[in-house]
Amino acid sequence: MRTGCFFGKCPAYQIEIYGNGTILYEGEEDVLVKGRHRTSTTPSKVRELVNAFREADYYSLQDDYEGDEYHDVAMYQTCIEIDGQVKHVSDWIGKRVGMPASVSKLEESIDALWREAGVGIELAPRSTPVTPKIVSVRRTEAGTQYLFDVSFVIPDAPNFIFDTITVYGMRIVGAQRSDDRNYPSVHGHWKPTDLVKFSVRVPKEYADPSQGWKLTFCVGSAASCYPSSNLLIFQPSK
Repeated sequence: MRTGCFFGKCPAYQIEIYGNGTILYEGEEDVLVKGRHRTSTTPSKVRELVNAFREADYYSLQDDYEGDEYHDVAMYQTCIEIDGQVKHVSDWIGKRVGMPASVSKLEESIDALWREAGVGIELAPRSTPVTPKIVSVRRTEAGTQYLFDVSFVIPDAPNFIFDTITVYGMRIVGAQRSDDRNYPSVHGHWKPTDLVKFSVRVPKEYADPSQGWKLTFCVGSAASCYPSSNLLIFQPSK
């Protein structure tokens, strides 16, 4: 299993569990234990985990469960190989697109197994992420570009610094981030629940969500920020 996120802070690590009980751990970012480590569990525990994969009908699952909105939460990638047959499943807020609950249970079972074996990290809480509340997104033609006028409400996060809006585009193909676009940042001094407006010009070829493009922003400071959902597919609340 591998975890990580595209921006912001969340634990990034990789776990490999073998049939003989060997567990290989590699901590990358935002974890208490970094680097490569080896530990072990009993083969019977591994068999229990394999049975959990079978009960979840893992080989019949989709390869990718990607939520419609982009949030600063971890992506979980699980994989199993039995008799040479390999299957991967990516979970990126998958519950929002009908991912079976059995996938989350498998992720939790893998975490529980290797933590019990003696390697501990701080796991990201699996809770509803806090995001800026988008009020409106207006798109107008500007030659070879689109002009996006965005208004949103600053998250209600006391004692948090809000002085920068970082705007960026990215293209996601499958579960992989293939292209990036950076746009001018916006600077100011805002308080929680303030209504903020900004504009950004985006080349038309980078504004097509059907081609995997996302346009998002992150409001906060240089140290940390709250990411928005995808502006290209924004639907106003009724």
